[in-house]
Amino acid sequence: MTVICGILFMQCLTQIIMMRKMTVILLLLAYVYFAEDGHAILDMAPLPYRQRRQSCVRNRVGGTWEELNMMGPEHDKKFGEYTRLTRPIFTRIPHRISPQIQRLNTSWRQALPAPLKFVFALYRWATGGYYRQCGNDFGIGVHSVVRCTDDVSITLLAEYGDTIRWSDGAQLRTTLNYFEGKGFAGCFGVIDCTHVYLDKPRGREPEAYYDRNRQYSIVAQVVCDKNLCILDVWGGALGSVYDSRMFRVSDLYSRAKEGREPFTRRTNVLQDGTVMGRYLMGDAGYPVVSWLMTPFPAVNRVVEQTTFNKKFSTLCSVIERLKGMWRCFGCKHIANMRNVCKQFLACCILHNIIIDEGILVDEELLRRGADEDDESDNDEDDDKSGGEDDGASENFDDKEAELRCEESVIYASHHQRHHVAELLRETIRAHSIHVA
Repeated sequence: MTVICGILFMQCLTQIIMMRKMTVILLLLAYVYFAEDGHAILDMAPLPYRQRRQSCVRNRVGGTWEELNMMGPEHDKKFGEYTRLTRPIFTRIPHRISPQIQRLNTSWRQALPAPLKFVFALYRWATGGYYRQCGNDFGIGVHSVVRCTDDVSITLLAEYGDTIRWSDGAQLRTTLNYFEGKGFAGCFGVIDCTHVYLDKPRGREPEAYYDRNRQYSIVAQVVCDKNLCILDVWGGALGSVYDSRMFRVSDLYSRAKEGREPFTRRTNVLQDGTVMGRYLMGDAGYPVVSWLMTPFPAVNRVVEQTTFNKKFSTLCSVIERLKGMWRCFGCKHIANMRNVCKQFLACCILHNIIIDEGILVDEELLRRGADEDDESDNDEDDDKSGGEDDGASENFDDKEAELRCEESVIYASHHQRHHVAELLRETIRAHSIHVA
């Protein structure tokens, strides 16, 4: 009886599977499993819970995580190089973000610990390695490391997003005093745009991401003070967008145009008695406005203007040093716009945490980042400072181009404001040289 039922079962099962009738399959299984006397015909006893599924995770050999857990002065130095953090701060941050990034264990695999996920994200951002390369260092698969980095980025934005804010109180006063001592009374920060490089985007218009350095990238606008503390970030624009255009569509431009903080007070008195408000310093790619000072163009410069530009570029170099700390933004990324922007903001948050905690930053890393930016951006900016970039507000702003063609009163007013801003820049130039 058992043999006959088994043969009939296999034949019917083969035919039914081909017909894809799941209801009949379930009924047949129920009939075969129980005989008329209530006993099982076939031995189909359930397996224990842990034996029903077998893990399909490939064993990997890492070693970096175990190395970072070693204690001692030499290991602490290596820990700082790989994570940019000290051990006490590293312990405190995962304790706060672990409820959001810790996943549950399943019958398939054990979830990665929250500290391991956090240290992996730091390791990749600090060293600039690719996902697969860094995953092999930790013994983690490529899909897991991508998910780790995304989880850490999203959680840092949610938990520590308030670390990127405008200076106030004693911090603002210290920054104002520093720039005033250099001859730039009223300056409270430096603005610049940096490019985050990508592989050629797929499924998009790649020409829009092709920048002036002949690479695919997205643009991020960053404002920082003299301590390298990031005050404002605006990112995600296409690589072909110029600094002036990025500047005009940002929230910073609206804030300054409406006179909101930190552009409200006009309490700075220059050497000739001119009273002016607070302003930022930027390179030649930005338009000349009353609350954004730029260097003089390279054409027909006098000696005083050249001296002013050298002093100006020295103070503006703080932005160029930021990329040296997080090496991942010096290499190309896979073109996932959502992930890249969130990771860039997460690195800005970590950067401010390092500054607030007083962690000493290796100057060699900062100089390395500044040298790379000098090779890619500054030489080209110097060549164009007298031409294309100096007229960026006219050549690359579509709205102003239309106004110029119409010769409207609004465009005439723009030229008047531009002339006033240039006079103000000349006044600051005379004041800074006098202080020097």
